[in-house]
Parts: sequence; C-alpha cells; structure tokens
Amino acid sequence: MKKLAALLLTLALSAAAFMTPFIALPVLAAKDYSTIRVRLSASYDDINLGVKGTYLLKETGAVVSSDINISLSGSQLVATCGNSVLYSGTEFTLVRQSGLLRQYSRQHGWRHYLGDMNYKAVSDGLGGYKLAVTNTVGMEDYLIGVVAYEMSNTFPLEALKAQAVAARSYAASKTSPSASYDIVDTASDQVYKGYDSTLTNVIAAVNATKGQVLANSSGALVQAYYSASNGGQTESTANAWGSPLPYYQMKDDPYDLRNTMSPTAKLTLP
Repeated sequence: MKKLAALLLTLALSAAAFMTPFIALPVLAAKDYSTIRVRLSASYDDINLGVKGTYLLKETGAVVSSDINISLSGSQLVATCGNSVLYSGTEFTLVRQSGLLRQYSRQHGWRHYLGDMNYKAVSDGLGGYKLAVTNTVGMEDYLIGVVAYEMSNTFPLEALKAQAVAARSYAASKTSPSASYDIVDTASDQVYKGYDSTLTNVIAAVNATKGQVLANSSGALVQAYYSASNGGQTESTANAWGSPLPYYQMKDDPYDLRNTMSPTAKLTLP
C-alpha cells in the first residue's frame, strides 16, 4: 500500500493488531467484485510456465496441460510446448479449467497463480517491446496472496479478518472496466504474491469475511487506505493528498505507540 514519509493513513491495523481510532464504518456485502485483474510487476524476456492442471488457450481453443515456454521476438509472442508451437502473435490468454500456473521470473523466482493469465507484447517506451502479464483472478483467491504479505500468516485471526476486509475494499475501489488492468502487485497498490495453500490462517480469515467491504454512511465503497504504522497519529487525506475523505480524520493513535515493533526516534528541540 502507498506510504508517505510523514503522512501515513491507517484504516485497519497496527502491527500489534489493534484497531485504530477511526469513525465506525458499516461492513456490507460487496455488490459484484468477484474478480480483479492484477498486472504483475516482474520483467519478463521469456517465461517458463508450469501448468499444474488444465487450461484453454482462448485464441485457438487448444487444451493445455503441459509446461509452456513463452518467448518474445520483437512484437511477437511465441508459446511452445516441447517442439510444438501453440501460439504466435501479439497477445493470448490461458483460461483456467482446473489447477494453477507456476510461473518463474528472475526477480521473484517461482510463484503460483489461480485464475486466467493474459500475455501481451507492449511498448517498452524505448522503441522496443516487453512482455506484460495480467492475472485475472477471483477476488477471494487474490486476497489470500495479499493478506499474507501485507500482514503474516502468523498474525491473530481477528487481525487477519480486519486486514482482509480492508484489502478487499481497496481492491474493489480500484476496479476499472475501461482500463487494461485494475491493480498492480506491489506496494504501489497492495503486495500480491499469488496463491499458497499452506497459508491456512489467512485462508480462514478471507473465507470468514467473504464478500465484505467497508462502506460510508451513504453506502458508497470506502477507499480503504492502511499502513503498518502511522507514527502515533492518523492524517487526513486533505492534508496528505489534497482530496478530503470525511471518513479519514486526524486522530491520535495510542495503539501504534504501544506497539514495540514500531520504529521510534527521539529528538531534542531547544
């Protein structure tokens, strides 16, 4: 999630899992935020893709159940399986039928993804092309890959539930059908690292809050900004970004100061 050097907003939690002193907001069932499109941040020249299940190559109708190599040659993508060329062109989508994809990048190593995966050759701004990868995934599956890394699977269940509601609300507020994707997988939006079935506490928290989002008093979706620490005081969005949101107010937060993991500094002013 975005962090400002001195102006941090906390919606849900400090690292000690205490609620910060915001106006109480109703928790409502989401309308239809069932999927989200996540642009993956890793840079790819080519991709080794482990297919652990069955996928449909949307452009050709081919059924894919074996590992794939995707390479970029100019503006053309070439997807091969063994010695066979599955696809050659500028863009293709693997539509999930069952299982998951195991995808490798030099920055992140292997990560696992549920949902569909779109691969596209896009301009790199320097006269060449790069691979853009977008994961279209169910919102609840997406949150498993967020809550575990914005917090940790070892956090108390109630803290993880609150984080799940905040993260779901933020993601839902970012959906934009007219754009090519909704959200990125870094702290510029929310950290997302794909699916991991061993995150049992996080999965329980996401399931327990399924479909729940934060809304203001008129029922509109809240832009749920949050941070691990606010330095002991929350900031208004008017001061931070120039756009006032009435449900964010400047308030002291004693829980943040009581958190022994919060970094502190002491200054002497004459």
